[in-house]
Amino acid sequence: MADTAKQSGKTLMVMRNNRFTAASQFLKQYIREGHMGEVYTGRCGWIRRRGIPGKGGWLQPRSFPEADR
Repeated sequence: MADTAKQSGKTLMVMRNNRFTAASQFLKQYIREGHMGEVYTGRCGWIRRRGIPGKGGWLQPRSFPEADR
């Protein structure tokens, strides 16, 4: 993929799904404006509130066979 992107003059990037949300963009601007000083490391995450599509969620009863996967 990297080679193809380079050959075609396109940009290839890895991203998180939330990169372009309003909250993420606000934080980016807030940091860029210097409100937090020099940021040299960061950590992020999210909680899937609806379970794994097709597999159920954490509210799924343990009696379901899929719950052990």
